[in-house]
Amino acid sequence: RHILILISRLLAFIFLVLAFAQPFFSNIDEDVKAKNPIIAFYIDNSYSMEARGVEGELLSEARENARQIIEKAPMDARFLIGSNEMSGSEERLLNKIESYEKLDNIKHTPIIRSLDEILHWQFQRFRKEDISGEASSSQFILLSDFQKANGFSILEQEESGISFYPIKLSPESNSNIYIDSIWFSSPIHKLNFKNELNIRIVNSSEI
Repeated sequence: RHILILISRLLAFIFLVLAFAQPFFSNIDEDVKAKNPIIAFYIDNSYSMEARGVEGELLSEARENARQIIEKAPMDARFLIGSNEMSGSEERLLNKIESYEKLDNIKHTPIIRSLDEILHWQFQRFRKEDISGEASSSQFILLSDFQKANGFSILEQEESGISFYPIKLSPESNSNIYIDSIWFSSPIHKLNFKNELNIRIVNSSEI
């Protein structure tokens, strides 16, 4: 009888402690969605990013800014790092260490993409992984000089829940000479005959 009384008192004490502790049992699915935030980067690696900014070449400045953001991100964050290449390796979700390596491997390319094209491509990656439910914790960071030829419009309504953070990298001077167009004087070309080639060069600098 004494043992039964002892057990009943212990049980009463345990229930009393639990009542004051107010235990909380979280929903596992909600916890999974709340974790692993996704941060997507667009690193503009077109030739215009060869211009020199205050802290050096614009592409190097973009890589360094992205590296600092990744360093301050939560440990469980995942990253999408895209450039004008839009290669298969840029479709992978990366951890911090992999992201640093990916940034170091981004080089200049003659390929030019619109930001609409880049962002749409990255959203397709989201859908492919079936992680669209995490859109509320997703951020897109755009690092570019945002030249007029590379502008972007408002994205579709289904993608409007994403937070966008454009970071403009400005060169110290806007001196830029480039080939605007190339054409032949005549549309008809004959073998072993001279063909006149015209080249239009544009100087967009202030000099």
